[in-house]
Amino acid sequence: MTYSEKVRGIVSKAQFPFLILIALFVAWTVFIYRIPPADIIEILGVRNGYLITFVLAFLGGISTFVPIPYYLFVMTFAAGGLNPFLLGFVAGIGLFLGDSTSYVIAYHGREIIPSRIQKTIDRAYEWSLSHPKWLASLAIFSYGAFIPLPDDLVVMPLGFIHYPYWRLMIPMTLGNIVFNTLAAFIGLYTPHLF
Repeated sequence: MTYSEKVRGIVSKAQFPFLILIALFVAWTVFIYRIPPADIIEILGVRNGYLITFVLAFLGGISTFVPIPYYLFVMTFAAGGLNPFLLGFVAGIGLFLGDSTSYVIAYHGREIIPSRIQKTIDRAYEWSLSHPKWLASLAIFSYGAFIPLPDDLVVMPLGFIHYPYWRLMIPMTLGNIVFNTLAAFIGLYTPHLF
């Protein structure tokens, strides 16, 4: 039995993305333990820190199956001295663009969903129509601002039901800006964690 066959027997395909996420988290933790956040910003430069935040947030927005923990960079860059409000804004805009691609894919991919799931989605949409519009916007905003799970859990189902793009993306983006700003302030005011 070869080494790759042994590894395949130990780690399933479903576990592999989770293990990569854990490995990235451990590697980043070791990295920032060895190099203080201020030194990271000095090495990268201030403008590059914002650009890296934007790119990682964008990738985090388009990655459905393997989430990218971009918020660790937001926290580290804030601890290194970057503006937490600007970090939150830049990450929120990056997520907006990434989530937009997920929305478009879901919007046009409804035809490939099994009819059983389509019926469930249609019932959920009908239920949402029976409630005030502001309630859905508040729920979307709250999810983006306070739930640290991928936005695709909300964006893709709403894309499937052809929920209006701007009615989804405005509260989601504002929520993401709040979430990332809070993450930046956590990084700024808890430097002993870094």
